[in-house]
Amino acid sequence: MISKKHPAIIKLKDRDYFDTLERELAQHGNVKVTGHGVFKLKKVKARKIYNVGKREYGMVKPQTKVVFHASKAFKKAIQKYGDKKD
Repeated sequence: MISKKHPAIIKLKDRDYFDTLERELAQHGNVKVTGHGVFKLKKVKARKIYNVGKREYGMVKPQTKVVFHASKAFKKAIQKYGDKKD
């Protein structure tokens, strides 16, 4: 988790935000963005799938994906935005 004292807290421009997020996820497994939420790494097991185009079964390899859990404040802000009508 990144705190205000963490060296990764710098002025970020363009791609720097995502590069920092990726690096911190790789090192720590989760990153808290104050006021927005938490990014976490989640391991997904191998699973069986059906390929409709080829009409055959296959396997998806185990992988790690990034999940985002929004903070209550962020959810509220998004909900207010969604309630506005043009």
